[in-house]
Amino acid sequence: MLSLVEYLIHEYPYLKTETVNHLFEYHNVGYRVEQNNSHYPGTAKVVVYYDELLADNDKILNSDIPYQSVIESIQAAKKYLSDPQNIDIANSILSSIKAVKGYLKGYFKSHGKNPATLDDCIKELQKQKVCPEEIIIKPLKSLYIYRHRTENVAHGSPLTAELSNEDALLCNEMAISLINYFHRKFTVSC
Repeated sequence: MLSLVEYLIHEYPYLKTETVNHLFEYHNVGYRVEQNNSHYPGTAKVVVYYDELLADNDKILNSDIPYQSVIESIQAAKKYLSDPQNIDIANSILSSIKAVKGYLKGYFKSHGKNPATLDDCIKELQKQKVCPEEIIIKPLKSLYIYRHRTENVAHGSPLTAELSNEDALLCNEMAISLINYFHRKFTVSC
């Protein structure tokens, strides 16, 4: 696919980069055309658009997270965005939020609690007063509410929500940030 698009761009110079990128975005395809200004000015190359953004998140997630299912959920969220021909925004968002829920459930289970849902985990965090309400609990609640109120993210729906790749990237970054926060906080305070 990449070679075909690069061929078309080089063979048909009237084909504008912006037009091709608009088509990729419109059809929810994870490729973008970039102008290659290094060795050959005026030439273009096709890149996998989300690879660089997702690679940054790989570096951010703590390597010592003790719950394999949390790591797998984050990886699944990224995979749903990184296959340029099969982008699945709703499942990426769901997997990101599932990772946060998995981490919190694992933490509470190791401390004799057994919250069933992310909402139960949030209530337990509030009860224990281990996190600032404004900057941790409220964003966590917002993710929980967003997941439940958005069609085809948490529950099946005959409607499809208007979701963008940026929505999924934000949820992924929020999930990683929250997991890292909880991991550092709980590891230090326990």
